[in-house]
Amino acid sequence: MGGPNITPLIDVVFILLIFFMLTSTFRIDRGIDVALPTAEHAAQASEPETYTLSISREGEIFVEKMQVDLDGVAKRVRAFLDQNADGRVIVRSDGESAVQALVSVMDKLREAKATNVTIATDSVK
Repeated sequence: MGGPNITPLIDVVFILLIFFMLTSTFRIDRGIDVALPTAEHAAQASEPETYTLSISREGEIFVEKMQVDLDGVAKRVRAFLDQNADGRVIVRSDGESAVQALVSVMDKLREAKATNVTIATDSVK
């Protein structure tokens, strides 16, 4: 019976645990930060088998957060589609990036035989 009473300590720990669980936010990181162009009827992509390609303002291409050159796009997308035949490829291009970068990526996606391609946009508010 001798010894310190740890009941108040356990109460405080549980209160802190509940506080942090309720106040924390969770973010799904889908790639590099780009300023998406806007569209009035933007669709939300929510399928689990997605592969994200991002094009930065400077025209750099990222595949799932890894920077690649233009020739590496077709190879990586083809490998993804070999494992996920009905997989979706989402292209996130910065609204201020050169159109030629997007067209070049779309050509590489066609070369990789990607048929389910979505260009991400933000909805107009």
